[in-house]
Amino acid sequence: MIEWKPPRRRAVLQAGAAIAILILLDGLLFYALFSLPIEWISFFLGALIALSLPLLGLGAYLLYASATLAYYMDRDHVFIRCAGAWHRLPASEIQRATEVTPEMNPLHPPRLARLGYWLGRGYLEGGSQIFFYATRPLGEQLLLFTPQGIYAVSPANPQAFTAALVARQNLGPSGPIAPMVLMDPLWELPLWKDGLIWRLLGVSATLNAGLFAYLSAIYPLLPAVLPLAFDARGSVVRLGPKWEILLLPGLGAATLAINAVLGSLLHRREPLAAYLLAATTMLVQGVLIIAAWRIVF
Repeated sequence: MIEWKPPRRRAVLQAGAAIAILILLDGLLFYALFSLPIEWISFFLGALIALSLPLLGLGAYLLYASATLAYYMDRDHVFIRCAGAWHRLPASEIQRATEVTPEMNPLHPPRLARLGYWLGRGYLEGGSQIFFYATRPLGEQLLLFTPQGIYAVSPANPQAFTAALVARQNLGPSGPIAPMVLMDPLWELPLWKDGLIWRLLGVSATLNAGLFAYLSAIYPLLPAVLPLAFDARGSVVRLGPKWEILLLPGLGAATLAINAVLGSLLHRREPLAAYLLAATTMLVQGVLIIAAWRIVF
């Protein structure tokens, strides 16, 4: 099997630099969060840190996808590897390989192309789907036309790639072959398509963020000492410094993180247990909100 590598140094460096910058910014935000007096801006800083996590995830995916992107050929197939997926294209079913030309219908690129990453789905005007697995600009890509769709690739030497493909097509198939997409087990987990568990976790995260926002806003107005524990008759049994009230959203966030991890591990074999964990997480957020209301009022 012959490997054809795309030029990927720029894409890898760009994603790595973006991750490093985000980590540095998060470090500065953490420092400010724990250095400044607690008030409404504390929630704002925490929200920025939370919002950076999906961006870090996107950067990690782009780094992984760019670093693993490669093309392979054997006697009968062209393989495209990207992140956790292998696309197997029968060489005999590739109708033609051509560069993008101005005469083509308008081409709509994937969203990531704006960041310089030609990964994902796009389409030609008229509806033909294009699956982009490239690291170079549109004018330096090859389009592989197949009955299943169009694949955009960017081997470092497109002329040699095309010549090797034509040579294999001239030999003809050695036996019955079919296109196939092979995914790493992680990407095949049903968890990613389970809308219910994501909604439950989303509600829990929203409740936790709301509690933290409210306590951050009223924190400067609270007395230095608060009643933090009550007996069954409602009498105060413990007083403590007001900063301890912030342990409530902290406990909620820890519960959310732990139950989300446990639920993801259980989901494939015991989905009901994963749902119970997610529902329990939501219930815990409600109990913590009631506890905060009891302390404040």
